Amino acid sequence: MNIKDDTLYILVEGEPNSPEVESFGRLLSSDISTVNYEFIEIGGSSNFNTVAKLIYNKVKNRENSIHKVIPVLAIADRDFRKSSEDNIADNLLIERNKAKIIYWERHEWENFLLDELDVITYFLNQLPDKSLNNKPTKQVTTPITEEVINDFLLQYFQSQVQKEFIECIRFRFLHSDKLYPKLEAPNNITGIDDLRKWYISQIDEQSQRSKNKIASCAAIFDQVLEEYNWRNWIEDPQSLLLEDCKQYFRGKEAFTNLLNHLSNEFKIHHLHENRLKERILRDLENSKESILVSQINKLLSPYLGKAREILE
Repeated sequence: MNIKDDTLYILVEGEPNSPEVESFGRLLSSDISTVNYEFIEIGGSSNFNTVAKLIYNKVKNRENSIHKVIPVLAIADRDFRKSSEDNIADNLLIERNKAKIIYWERHEWENFLLDELDVITYFLNQLPDKSLNNKPTKQVTTPITEEVINDFLLQYFQSQVQKEFIECIRFRFLHSDKLYPKLEAPNNITGIDDLRKWYISQIDEQSQRSKNKIASCAAIFDQVLEEYNWRNWIEDPQSLLLEDCKQYFRGKEAFTNLLNHLSNEFKIHHLHENRLKERILRDLENSKESILVSQINKLLSPYLGKAREILE
């Protein structure tokens, strides 16, 4: 890896064929992107500090490196975290060879795509009904509207409330103690009482800890239940607002299900998920009103500005 002194390195979760890594840099405003930067795809977030250490080791004897002052950055999914604040000072992160993790303000970056409906509908409605070479087609001529998409998303999320809550509980439990195994997801249970029984049985079976430790983990269930509006959402899924879903629930799964639904309803063929994501991201490059564009600029502009000051 050729590490340059005047380049700010930004680590991003994603697989080698993920479309977002190449696109994120093009979404940055020209006003703040005068500094050299490079996005590096690293797989899962568990690799952040390993890659960051490699970068620090390359520059540790270089006095003019940006990363002598600014930590290696890492953009991570918020997932089901209650708080996404990282209070470790930058100089300590650099000293410890660790990345500074900054989190999306929504569950993951795909959540922002659920608000780019004008781009999605325009692209899909332009697809031909016939095509050669297995290019995307849309055989139903009825236009796809933003209302159609929002109606599906709301119904989808309302049907997923309990599953999302379970995934939130599993996530919080796993991050409460790295020594614990993952909780097994339940099947065919409904309601808060049954969910609580499932959780208690899981920590009794799998934690293999002292009773005091188990008791402390038992509180996680009720803590999560009182966050946001989980209790009401579980008891009455119809009370769920779409904006809350786009904020807190898993956007990647929702995007996949949306594409599958539209493909079935409008007979869309040969359109792969990454192809659609690539098209959305490309169309957003010149958009000043995109929520995703605003988000990535908000996350990175403080560090790009500081890097510019260092190099001046």
